Amino acid sequence: MNRVSWGLVPVLAILLATSLPGQSGEPIFNPYGLTEDTLDGLQIRDPRHRHFIEFFSALLLNQRVNREAAFSVYGQVRPLTLLQRNVYGDRTVLPAPVVRSQISVSLWNLSSPELLKIEVAPPVIQVRPSRLEFTRGLENRVLILLRNLSRRSQNVSLEPAEGPLYFRPRQVRLAPQEVHAVIARVWGEGSRNLDLQVGTNGRIRRVSLPLAWNPSCRLQIRVLDENGRMVPARVEVVGSDGLGRAPSGTYLRYTPIRAGAYFHTRGTSSLVLPAGKTRIRVVRGFEHRFQERVVDLQPSGPSSLEFRLERFHDAASRGWYSGDIHIHPNLVHKTMDQVVNPADVRLQVEAEDLNVANLLVCNSQGAVLYDRQHFTGAPHPLSTPRHILYWSQEIRPALYGHIGVLNLKRFLEPPYNGFPASFFPFDYPSNTTAVREVRKEGAAVFYVHPSLGRQRWIPVDAALGTVDGMEILGLSSTEGSNALYRLLLDCGWRLSAVAGTDTFNNVRRHKVLGGDRVYAYTGDSLSYESWVRALQQGKTFVSNGPLLYFRVQGRLPGSEIALDEPGPVELELEAHSQVPMEKVEILFNSEVLQEIPLEDETSLIHRGTIRVPSSGWMAARVRGGEHPLVVNNSDLFAHTTPVYVTVGGRPYADPEALQFFLERFDEMRQTSLAGGTFESLHQQREVLGQLAEAERIYRERLEWSRKSGPGRGAAAEAGGDSNAARP
Repeated sequence: MNRVSWGLVPVLAILLATSLPGQSGEPIFNPYGLTEDTLDGLQIRDPRHRHFIEFFSALLLNQRVNREAAFSVYGQVRPLTLLQRNVYGDRTVLPAPVVRSQISVSLWNLSSPELLKIEVAPPVIQVRPSRLEFTRGLENRVLILLRNLSRRSQNVSLEPAEGPLYFRPRQVRLAPQEVHAVIARVWGEGSRNLDLQVGTNGRIRRVSLPLAWNPSCRLQIRVLDENGRMVPARVEVVGSDGLGRAPSGTYLRYTPIRAGAYFHTRGTSSLVLPAGKTRIRVVRGFEHRFQERVVDLQPSGPSSLEFRLERFHDAASRGWYSGDIHIHPNLVHKTMDQVVNPADVRLQVEAEDLNVANLLVCNSQGAVLYDRQHFTGAPHPLSTPRHILYWSQEIRPALYGHIGVLNLKRFLEPPYNGFPASFFPFDYPSNTTAVREVRKEGAAVFYVHPSLGRQRWIPVDAALGTVDGMEILGLSSTEGSNALYRLLLDCGWRLSAVAGTDTFNNVRRHKVLGGDRVYAYTGDSLSYESWVRALQQGKTFVSNGPLLYFRVQGRLPGSEIALDEPGPVELELEAHSQVPMEKVEILFNSEVLQEIPLEDETSLIHRGTIRVPSSGWMAARVRGGEHPLVVNNSDLFAHTTPVYVTVGGRPYADPEALQFFLERFDEMRQTSLAGGTFESLHQQREVLGQLAEAERIYRERLEWSRKSGPGRGAAAEAGGDSNAARP
């Protein structure tokens, strides 16, 4: 078979986490149940970097750690874990020495009550702090930092001397000022001292720190609904020692933005905690009032707390059902173990009060397909009438942008393309080709985590009618994805607003399932088919907290209104949120047409009229600030799919927005020609033909839109910078 490679100009530079294991055969000791080096979705080459990531994860469980400093360390280590790959498949490890030095400085600047810092410079060994505090009856961690103060590299060893301390003895060679991180455990009921042996260039010195032991107690937590029935929920427990805690054997996770530790309960949980002031927060989705308490636990006996969560809003009673279109139960896992199973997902879905969970089968950096065994083309048997689990698929081409395909009845092959040295190295099929047939069978197609700077193939599919919508809330920058969404709407394309977390559910510090969600209107009942159909019709709003209802002339989002001439239309808007709202806005063709005054930051009901000046699209948007309940994003956000208004029978299209994409079609064509790799000329011609057809549609639309005068919308915001939306 002839192979035509168009790789003369390497225009695609993709940063990928390496799948190579560490160079030593030493297993990674982890007292918190994580499998080897999968922390934070990173896979580390150097064994010492793997130990560092382990250390970093353990450190973040302490709520009193300097979080800004901790995340600065994480930002330094990440480049060490990345590889650069071009279209030829060449790989070059990014330079490491400078970053190692920065990591050492950042590590040593960290502050936390549980950090033990040892400075080594023969014959002096300095130790800070002067003592450590532990809890009886619990596994206690010791986080140790070793720093070489010598002007020369040194061989440094660290091992337990005697007593309850346990960790694997370490022997490392440290450059001047280099810092090495170690996690140790302390067992027992009250040893007076913590004893270590520190060796430098053959000299051994014993280090002994006094220990203070605090009493422990047992706490039982019960979560009930307003009717007294036990219900699943998300629970955050921070002990008096500042550590996030969970019941023994529970998968303790923490949020990506604020690193708040949490676990999911089926309704009752028992924990052993240090005595003293303990903070507990219980959350169940967006429609139940969360509860938070600070209790002073006493060691005299077991304590019990009951949380009764009141539903303050019921979106389902109004026909609206929530969903997350983008969940990966297992992804980026070095050992390829599928550690999260359908029962785990079901618990999280119920605990987060999510109606529809779309679990996407896909690859990561290689040929392994995660969760392929769960795809059946139907809802999973663990689904209930109010909580539906459906394994669908994410197609991950290197050239065209990722798409989530929902309501699939048959698995799509190939599941990815354009990965050199994989089963599917060629950039074929395009997204357009891949989904045309399954869309006829009822499948829905959405671009996932797009943004203005990486729109890829979505302008083509929007023109050809082979996409239903896009995520405007999720992994990508909210501002970037919404800027792209407005540009496409200003071209006259009708695309649904959807949301998905893109959570790697087997990774502890990752997105909270359902923390970004889309509500779809299905009416009196819920089924998976009706929910997906509502997404396609645009009867949606996305949210990370607010419930946002919007109608124009009594019509839902996704509808069209025809007016004979410009004039007033009736608006109905409601917004309800536990997190304070700062702005509620009406958008018209990318501009804020009206800001609705807020008398109550948590609830708004507005009825009124607004003048429509021309054809266009109209949507509602909520903005707010950061809050502990906004778990996946920096700020509060909600946005509806537009209602489309046609005045005088003339559809809306902004010439500037159309021109914005036309100026990038040459870049896209060059990408397909010079950067793409195709197995045959036929494949390449097919892709270029799709691009040419989309370009023709844009030019025709631009020609008739200019006759009605220049538009002003998202294209004006983008500023016409040719680099702003480079594929």
